[in-house]
Amino acid sequence: MANHRGAGAPPPKRGGGGGNTKALYHLGETVTGSDGKPTIKMIKALKLRPGVKNHEILTLDDFTDLDDAYSINIHMFNLRGTKDNIVVCPKTAMDPRPCPICEVLNKEPSWYVCVSAIDRHVYEFADKKSAGQKKVYQDLRRVVLITNTWKQRMTINAEHAKGWRGSYWHVSRSEPTQEPTQNGGTRTSYKDSPRVGDVWFMEEKYDEEKIKNELEKGAATYGLPVEKFAQPLNYEVLLKPKDHAQLVAIANDIRSDESALKDPEPAAAAAPAAAVSDKLAEAELNY
Repeated sequence: MANHRGAGAPPPKRGGGGGNTKALYHLGETVTGSDGKPTIKMIKALKLRPGVKNHEILTLDDFTDLDDAYSINIHMFNLRGTKDNIVVCPKTAMDPRPCPICEVLNKEPSWYVCVSAIDRHVYEFADKKSAGQKKVYQDLRRVVLITNTWKQRMTINAEHAKGWRGSYWHVSRSEPTQEPTQNGGTRTSYKDSPRVGDVWFMEEKYDEEKIKNELEKGAATYGLPVEKFAQPLNYEVLLKPKDHAQLVAIANDIRSDESALKDPEPAAAAAPAAAVSDKLAEAELNY
């Protein structure tokens, strides 16, 4: 029987393209720098492009069965040219009042279980300020949001890997498929192409010493001691819903922009462009 922390189980029934700039509403954690000043660091949900092969991911949670994972109800939406905006639904906190975001989007939130990960893929971009130089990013903190549909399969992956902790994966995402519609046309289906990838191959198992050694540089860049950087995300803090007044303000913001009411990964969209400019791709990192 599921024993989820957070939103609990079972997941709610679900109701019936933005730009490439930083999301206006996102998850974040506070990191105190060497100068003693706190900084909010964005924590992005893992999202692979359809067709990506062997994307390197290191998972950090010390459980195996996703029935033991933290669960969450969230809303994802576009807003004023930004995409993948995330707002935690207060239903996670069992708030008895109606959720303003549910009302303005006219749909229930999406339910996920969470896994903490380090994105070990190396991203390289041309440095616009220094000709011939490159910016390199690696070891980005991520939350892997797994749907109820994929929960059992992902648990099997973790069982084969002997747990999520220290598992170094090569992750691939299939291209979406075309499905017939009732009017004789076709629609793009992402049913077998989840954002987090549909093929997880465990390449190596890191012990605690190797986890710290591998992540030492990334931890220093991020601004955390490696001992903390190598731990799972603090879900209770990261996924704490905003208060009701804040949610009302966000709902009003959404209501003012029609693009927010569109699915962030629309069923009718064509396959993503193969070539993306360095500038746009770098913006998607939101490092």
